[in-house]
Formats: sequence, C-alpha cells, structure tokens
Amino acid sequence: MKQFAVTIVVSVYNVESVLNQVLQSIVLQTYPVREVLLIDNRSTDQSVVVADKFIKQHKRVPMRIIRRDRTYGISESYNLGAKLAKTDYIVTLHSDSMLPTRYELARLMVPLEKDPHGYIAAMPIVVHRKKEWEQYNFWQKCLFAHIVGRQEHALSGNFDAYKRAVFLSLGGYDTKHFNNFIGSEDADMHFRLKKAGNIAKTNARVVHMHVNDPSYRLGDWLARRKFLAISYGRQLQLHVQDMGPLALAPFFVKPALALVSVLALWNWVYILPLLLFPFFYMSVMFRSPETNRDSRILLLPFIIIFLVFYETYFMLYSFWFFKERRV
Repeated sequence: MKQFAVTIVVSVYNVESVLNQVLQSIVLQTYPVREVLLIDNRSTDQSVVVADKFIKQHKRVPMRIIRRDRTYGISESYNLGAKLAKTDYIVTLHSDSMLPTRYELARLMVPLEKDPHGYIAAMPIVVHRKKEWEQYNFWQKCLFAHIVGRQEHALSGNFDAYKRAVFLSLGGYDTKHFNNFIGSEDADMHFRLKKAGNIAKTNARVVHMHVNDPSYRLGDWLARRKFLAISYGRQLQLHVQDMGPLALAPFFVKPALALVSVLALWNWVYILPLLLFPFFYMSVMFRSPETNRDSRILLLPFIIIFLVFYETYFMLYSFWFFKERRV
C-alpha cells in the first residue's frame, strides 16, 4: 500500500510537564511524517521552552512552533494547522496525548491507505489509564473518575486523521458555535464528517494523559462540570436530530434523576436513585484505598448530588438559550 506523508498538528497550551513525552512518541513513529506543527496558544508556562529544546535535539522529524498572539483554543489551532499543512492528510493530536507504541500512526492510516476514496477520516481508541489517574490529587481524580480505565473509539481531536481537502471544505472545526467557553466541537465535527463520507475505526491507540495539576481545587472541578454541561447543551441544540436513542441516553441521566427526585415530595422511595447515583457514577473514588482514606470522601456524595441539579440547569439553559457567537 502507498504510504501518505502526513502533517501532525498539535495544539499546545500549558503542558510543559507532559509535552516532551508527547513529542518523543511522535518522533518514534515508523510512519512518514512530513512536518509537525506546534500551535502554541500563548502558554504561560514553559511549554514553548520545552518544545524549542526538543526541536533542537531531534532533527529527524521536521517540527516548527507557531506562536499565537492570544489563546485561541484547540479548534482554531487545528484549523490553522490544516491551512498551513502541505500534505494531503493531516493528523490532529492533543498536546497531553501520547502514542504508546511506534506503530500507532501507521495503524491510524491503514484504512485511508487501503481505500483512499472510501474513507475521509480515521479515529483511534482513546485510552484513559489508571496509571495517570493515580497521580492526580483528590479533586482532579474526581474530574476523571467516570472515565478512568475506559478505552473507546472516538473522533475527539486526541489523535485523528483527516483528508485535508475534506476538512477544509467543511470549514474545519466550527469556531462560530464552539470556543474556549463552549466545547463539544469534536462531536460536531464527527456529525458533519459522517454526512460527508465514511470514518474508519482503527486499532491505533492514544493515551490521554491529561496534565497533572497539584493545585487543582474543588472550584476548578465545579467550573469544569459547568463547562461540560454547557457544551452538552450546545451539542444537543445543534445535533439532537443526528443522535440515536443510545447516543442520547447519557445526556438525560442527570435530568431524569433531578426530575424523579422531585417526586420524593409525594413518596420518599423516589429519592433512592439520586442517593445511590454517586456510588455508581464515581465508584472508583469509593473503591480506591487512597481516596477512601481522604476525609473529603465523606463530602463527595453530597457534591455529586448537587452536581446533578447544577449540570442539569446549565445543560438545559445552554440548549434553550445559548446563541452562536459573533465573528
């Protein structure tokens, strides 16, 4: 099969602790990489220093840094990279996502090589390892507790391959409806690509490490949950008609719990699903010896119950009232 040279686009923002590992995993790939574009979103840490040092020490794979004048976010970074790329295929990679073996890029490109007319994009298996999760502090563990250990196919920007011409013809990521304050741009891209052609599921794997933040606090977690709830509302607003019952079901678990719990005014039995929910939703927090020894575990069920109502409100508000931003 013919191998297509690719451009890898990495959106960089405050990832100095993991960036070297990510870049190392790129240069070890056996598949031909024409260029790596590191789009820095005005990082306030040493990310650019780390990247610059790595580039000087590793010449086999051409890399360059594009410094933005402000923080534009992942979507605009990928769009810029696609415009600057000189190859027919681009690969997007999160700057906190690492390729676990030398063969992941080759595996990602297999269906595009076999059937270049049949597929316009390819997705990997995104892995959330417990190894990384165990290094987080208590509140950051809470943030990722519901996905730790999960492995699933996803076109999420973590490590995706696109036909550059198709990506550009679709306008790239939608920066009109999605930005630094409203996410789900990856899901939106998935739906639009599906209408344009076929997306291949591959055996390629990418480890989403996330940046370990020792200063992560409860307020950070609540702010993130608000962001995600607003993002889910926007996703439903734009694509509810594109989603089948299985895809829609997870979005309505928390609203359903909130609604059913109101019925406890008539019969206390209706409150039981809400009371049991924390122990299913974040079971790893209650099973982990380290988190169980933390006194904050006693507060966690009450916080999760609060989040059921908190997230339901922001998701519904976003669905009904959020408008596209002006450009």
